[in-house]
Amino acid sequence: MDGVVRVLEFTIGAREFTGIASFLYQYYKRIDRNRVRLDFFFCRQNSMDLVKDDVIFDNSKFFVLNAIKGHNSDNDYYKVYHELVRLLSDNRYDVLHINTYRVFFNLIAIAAGKRAGVKTIISHSHNVVDESTAVGIKNRIKKVMQSLCSCFIRNNADCLFACSKGAGEVLFGKKGVDSDKFHVVKNAIDSEKYIYTSEKHVLIRKRENISSSTFLLGQVGRLTYQKNQTFTLNVFSEILQKIPDAELWLIGVGEDTDKLIKKAVEMDISNHIHFFGQRKDVHKLMVAMNALLLPSTYEGLGIVAIEAQAAGLPTYASTGIPTETHITDLISYMPLSDGPKKWAKYILEDLPKHKRRDTHQEIIDHGYDIVTAAKWLEDFYCSKRK
Repeated sequence: MDGVVRVLEFTIGAREFTGIASFLYQYYKRIDRNRVRLDFFFCRQNSMDLVKDDVIFDNSKFFVLNAIKGHNSDNDYYKVYHELVRLLSDNRYDVLHINTYRVFFNLIAIAAGKRAGVKTIISHSHNVVDESTAVGIKNRIKKVMQSLCSCFIRNNADCLFACSKGAGEVLFGKKGVDSDKFHVVKNAIDSEKYIYTSEKHVLIRKRENISSSTFLLGQVGRLTYQKNQTFTLNVFSEILQKIPDAELWLIGVGEDTDKLIKKAVEMDISNHIHFFGQRKDVHKLMVAMNALLLPSTYEGLGIVAIEAQAAGLPTYASTGIPTETHITDLISYMPLSDGPKKWAKYILEDLPKHKRRDTHQEIIDHGYDIVTAAKWLEDFYCSKRK
């Protein structure tokens, strides 16, 4: 392993294969592992469980602390700091890459990296959640704390990454985004495997026992408040009134699973819904769909929107999805305040205007193809060799 750049990827972690886990996995699959080796530090659970047996991880280490039990008082911040200092010191990493929008964990990781003498510390914002959103006096206090923490992060991290400028401004402030340290690192995808063909569409529908004439709506993402599948159920219920044999595929797992299943039963639409859970063949399932719904309450970028367009799939997104995802004319944005009835009406009126097509070149032209993006990150890591 002599001469290999050693990088520790720090993230919170979860039971599910999260967006951050997907980002790290997709990039590492294309990085030359003779030049760069990634290890992974999870404060909570190992988000890579779904893919950890992949040969790309043969020389990687996974450090799982289980130091986070909840969102506040149950977090063992000292354990995270202490173990991170020890690992960084013992293993002599060239780069510490911090992957979380959560301010306090950025502070802990940066402090640990400084203490251990890591040469390059990267803070990477993957989301647009503003932690200073309470009301009244608490809001003012949080805003002051957020400003101070942003100042610390942009002054002490060597590099500032974000999936979009909006995600960068939330964690680093406008000064951080305008600085020479800042880089937009796109949530790139393997665009080739999403290429749409009518043959694939027919084949996958046959495999899933879906008629060629069935209207099939889909949503991909963790079953959680952020992804807003409750809104999707309401939109789908409106669509069913116009297309009685329509079906909905919900792909993902999360804390809202039981609630959503119960709601579907209460709405008497459960016979039209398939809860797929976590899948490795999302790209194939997208090719089989007629439209994708993304009513997220917020997103750092919304990688699913890129994947859907790569599959030539008409996509209907909330205004919580950043406009950086506007790569093709297949995506439309609507405010959640319009309500499910208006969303359903727009989808049914707009959908006939779109013809499924191969959008591969459009994805490449906008910089979202993983081959090019991974080479950039590989070279960036290598430039930070001790």
